[in-house]
Amino acid sequence: MQHAKQITMAFMATVLIGLVALQSFSAPVDAAAILESENRALAAVGQSFSIDARGEIFILHEDYESRALTKMHFEFFIIRNGSRGVMFEVTSGYLIVNSTRFTISEGVGFAGRPSNGRFNTTIVFGFRMNLTDAIGDPIQLGFLGGVLRNQDSRPVLAMRGYTTVSDLRYSLIQRGRIHRM
Repeated sequence: MQHAKQITMAFMATVLIGLVALQSFSAPVDAAAILESENRALAAVGQSFSIDARGEIFILHEDYESRALTKMHFEFFIIRNGSRGVMFEVTSGYLIVNSTRFTISEGVGFAGRPSNGRFNTTIVFGFRMNLTDAIGDPIQLGFLGGVLRNQDSRPVLAMRGYTTVSDLRYSLIQRGRIHRM
């Protein structure tokens, strides 16, 4: 009788571990897939993500042209999960333009899957952030983007937007990756 009880307990433990392991295998393999799924219940309020991106900012005028390389990292979490998408709050991060570092003081964002228009089959996302440099001078950063996928690699985020420094408005283009934290 004692031997049968041990076998039964071992079998039940194996089934329980199997159920837990099966759930972890059914989860999306990357952070972008959470928002791409038709059932956005996978995108729970409070989940945290980060984006790492590189690109450039530039300004083109008739008189002159200016370009600079950028590197960006920021972290955010889901604050609202709705039927048409999710909303984010940016918690921390930075933007480096050449050698000048700007720290993110606040920001918001969104992501959704439009049902019509030119973004019909992809995630569309956008962020708007306020940043400051070491002296405390403010700049604004805003961009829209989409998720690009191919069969051989992880998803790539393509972003296009602007950066406003004083009265000058620079264009911004970047590519990056999103990670679940």
